[in-house]
Amino acid sequence: LRSKAIAIKQGAALLSSEQTLSINLCPGAITYSPNVADYLYELVQHNNLKPQQLVIEVTETEIISENDTFYQAIEHIRSLGMRVAIDDFGAGYAGLSLLADFTPDKIKLDRKITTGIDRNGHRQAITEAVLEFANSMGIPLVVEGVETVDEWLWLQHAGVKRFQGFLFARPRLNGVSSINFSFDGANG
Repeated sequence: LRSKAIAIKQGAALLSSEQTLSINLCPGAITYSPNVADYLYELVQHNNLKPQQLVIEVTETEIISENDTFYQAIEHIRSLGMRVAIDDFGAGYAGLSLLADFTPDKIKLDRKITTGIDRNGHRQAITEAVLEFANSMGIPLVVEGVETVDEWLWLQHAGVKRFQGFLFARPRLNGVSSINFSFDGANG
């Protein structure tokens, strides 16, 4: 969680009051610390952000082993005004059961499903089904890993409105290509 403090501080320095900052957390990081919601809220306040500007992206790459603790932490995060997204949807362990147990503010479809979608019927069917249930639940869908114009055009035609990928921009912080985090005065 200390790395999230650095990320929130750096992100807050770049954001306007209309923009959001997303940070990724594994379910284990959420359940490991009993006060994760309060810790994140303090970081938001300390960095002059509004709670709704912080989006906690729960990665689906880890099994949620402590269901009650996890869902209580998610509810506490939301009660403080922060938002929650499911990241890498379709690539991990939780899948539809995670959606059944809590409604995220955003779903991010994993890039493994997006790659080559313009020429793969199975990927197209999966994406259309995810888009349909996201729309029916009122949850915005972001499709990750869009790298070609053909992928983007197919997704647009299917009705996707939010995209993320190298076609649009490569990850960078304020135009800086690499970031060195400092812990206790040491670079690493």
